[in-house]
Amino acid sequence: MFATLLTALLVASNVHGYTGVQRSGNMVYRVIHGSPADKAGLRGNDKIVSVDGGPVHQLDGPCGENVEVDIKRNGEILHFTIERLPKDEVYK
Repeated sequence: MFATLLTALLVASNVHGYTGVQRSGNMVYRVIHGSPADKAGLRGNDKIVSVDGGPVHQLDGPCGENVEVDIKRNGEILHFTIERLPKDEVYK
């Protein structure tokens, strides 16, 4: 019983979360309307320069956690904090 409960807790804690950013490489080409990325202020044509202070990698990850994103827009570096939410809340 303990092993089953532990497995359930581990699975629940690793539910995948989404930001609503659609990108090609480091370029954002679309931000889903009403998504966490949209609410944070990301826009199409933003260039992602870092994720969580390091190289650009996957923006999606554990649900409920935030991801720190630095982007370049019109020559200026901007910082955003984006919450990861369940897929059905992002892609309505």
